[in-house]
Amino acid sequence: MASSFACMRGVARLIATAIILFSQLAWCQVTPSIRPFNLNQVRLTNSRWTDNQNRTVAYLKFIDVDRLLYNFR
Repeated sequence: MASSFACMRGVARLIATAIILFSQLAWCQVTPSIRPFNLNQVRLTNSRWTDNQNRTVAYLKFIDVDRLLYNFR
């Protein structure tokens, strides 16, 4: 019994500490350093994503149009 009370006191201390820390964090005011930008400021370089996109486009151009649209007719 004594060990269960000690365990409960430890849990109560842990919960109290968490509540104190959370209340302190809630009062912190964080100002984000985010600002809008124009899309012409973005440059996409070659990567595995563009390689995959190019492969997909090449595959879709390879497929016959009638086969591609078969399910929609």
